[in-house]
Amino acid sequence: MDDAINVAKGIYEYGFSTMTLAFYLVVTGTMLFIVVRFFSRFLYKTMGIQQEVMNQLIINSDEQKNILMAIKESVNSNISSQNEIIANYMFKMDLHTIVREIHRIKEMNHIDDKEAVFLNLRQFLSNTFNKSKLNLALFAHDGTKLSNYMDETWLEITVQKCLEELYSKNYCIESCYRNLGIVMEDFKIDFFNKIGHGNN
Repeated sequence: MDDAINVAKGIYEYGFSTMTLAFYLVVTGTMLFIVVRFFSRFLYKTMGIQQEVMNQLIINSDEQKNILMAIKESVNSNISSQNEIIANYMFKMDLHTIVREIHRIKEMNHIDDKEAVFLNLRQFLSNTFNKSKLNLALFAHDGTKLSNYMDETWLEITVQKCLEELYSKNYCIESCYRNLGIVMEDFKIDFFNKIGHGNN
């Protein structure tokens, strides 16, 4: 009889332990499931927020890029307009300066010594162009000084044209302005074509 009781106690204790273990496993599994579910939702929400932040940063970056591009275009446009005005002014001033010098030489009537006239006129024109170069060097287009767009051949062309005007039998200051103005206009077209402004 005692043996049967002992066996029954053993079965009871074993069954209780099994049930306790099963209950523990169920509770632990449920808690683990809840924890995993909570963290998965938390991570999902966190990733969603981060994605929204990233999308907003991309949008803000694109907006800033567009703003900077607009500013750059505006600045470049202003610089181009400024350079155009300055260059046009320099060509006009050179034209007036050269015509006045030719007229001064013609009025003084010191043109018999052609070699001396040539040397003096060439030196004067060289100084005039160098002065223009110095002034244009103060401004730049795309990082290149405007003076770099002047052509060295302009000097010799201008010298020859000035001598033609100076020794012309039909000389008058109006025709001198007109003929040298055509030469300067060709220089100006060449200059603006080199910096990409077209024939301004």
